[in-house]
Amino acid sequence: PLILDRQITQQVDLPLVGRIWLGIDASGEGKDTTRWVARDRFMAKVIATETTSNDKTIAKKTYDIIKELGIKPQDVVVGSFGVGADVRAELLLLDHTMDIQTVQEQSEPTGDDYLNKRAEMCFRGRDWLIRGGALAGDEFKKEVTTFQYKNNARGKKQILDKPHLKETLGRSPDRADAFFMTFAYDDSLDMHSNDSAQGRVIWKTTQNDLNAGI
Repeated sequence: PLILDRQITQQVDLPLVGRIWLGIDASGEGKDTTRWVARDRFMAKVIATETTSNDKTIAKKTYDIIKELGIKPQDVVVGSFGVGADVRAELLLLDHTMDIQTVQEQSEPTGDDYLNKRAEMCFRGRDWLIRGGALAGDEFKKEVTTFQYKNNARGKKQILDKPHLKETLGRSPDRADAFFMTFAYDDSLDMHSNDSAQGRVIWKTTQNDLNAGI
């Protein structure tokens, strides 16, 4: 497993504070669901769902969420595949300042330890959770703990593919996919401090925590 159930903190649904990142797992008109997951430095939660989507409906809802929560467009990430590839363009048609980021999960990672960007995002999310980041919602947590990885022949970490995850979970891990997208870029690593903030207790982290057995 990428992360164990006991390594994840669950939190009641609280308002997000400060800087907010938004990940979008975009789906079209098939069986999968489009999810929007937002997080601040302390907690992540699903904030919107659409069962039938297209690039225009996803762009409009994303625009509304950005405005409502005061999110910077550069802190919004959508997958650049399928219907998600056109969401950024539709957003720019709505408002030329909505220059959100896209990510290709199979692209080259920043770090040498990972097979691709998908693995890098997932392990960044794992580190955030181990450091005390919390998830709101049982189904959200269930999806995250379904993720598995292996070391390939070159010793690089590789996340098991989505068909395998769907078979294990019985559905697409839309919530988890959107969550991990919030860790796509280096400036998303604004990890929380070792202090409590907004009434949320943040645990001190040691190197042993980050290297904990999984």
